[in-house]
Amino acid sequence: MDSHNFLKGENIMYCPDTLERMHEKLHQERVQALESGQEEVTCDYCGNKADHIIPVYNPADALREVEGIYCEVNICEKCEDKGYLYEEYFICDECGEWFILNHSWDSLVVNLNGSQYCHKCALNHLPTYTIQEVLDSLSNGETNLFNRINVPDSANLVWEGEFSQYSDFPGHTSFDSLIRSIKDKCEEDDISLETQVYSVVSHTYQFSVCLSIFSV
Repeated sequence: MDSHNFLKGENIMYCPDTLERMHEKLHQERVQALESGQEEVTCDYCGNKADHIIPVYNPADALREVEGIYCEVNICEKCEDKGYLYEEYFICDECGEWFILNHSWDSLVVNLNGSQYCHKCALNHLPTYTIQEVLDSLSNGETNLFNRINVPDSANLVWEGEFSQYSDFPGHTSFDSLIRSIKDKCEEDDISLETQVYSVVSHTYQFSVCLSIFSV
C-alpha cells in the first residue's frame, strides 16, 4: 500500500478543511503489524524492506483543531540514515514529531533562533514586539518581524491586512498604506502603540500574504 496516498474507508476522518487524515489507532496497528512480522512493508525510497513506518503531520493542524496523521512514510534504516526524510519533511525541535515542509507554495516550518518548530510549539518561542516596533520595521521596508504561523482562533486580533510586493498584482500594497492602516485601526480601537504584540503571516497565497497582529 502506498503510504503517500490517503487511506480510504471508515478509518479516515474528514477534517473541517475537507482534507483527509489517518487515525492514530490505524497507524499504530500498521506499526505493530510491521514489528511483529505480520505485514511486510516496502521502503518508499529504495524499494527494499522498510524498517519503520513514520507518521507525518501538517504543522498547522494543531492550531486548527484538526486531528490525525497527514501521511505515513515507509522507510528502511539505510535511507533514513541518508537523510531522505529531510527532503520533504522536518522534525520539530520541541515535540520531536515529523511534519510536512510545504503545502502548495506555503512553507509550513517556523524558523526561530536557529530552530525549527511546528506551529503549536512555535507559540512557546514566538517573539513579541510593540506595535511601534512593527511600524518602524515596516517604515524601513522590512517584514522580517512577521513569522509564518497559524494562530489559534482564540487569539486577540489587533489588525490584519493583505500584502503583496508584486507591483502588477491587483492586491499590491505599499508599506506606507500598511502603516496607515495599522495606525488607523489602533486609533479607532484606542490601542496604544506600546502594546506588546505577535506579528505573524497568518495566511499565504500565490502572490500575496495576510499579515496579522495579535495582542499578547
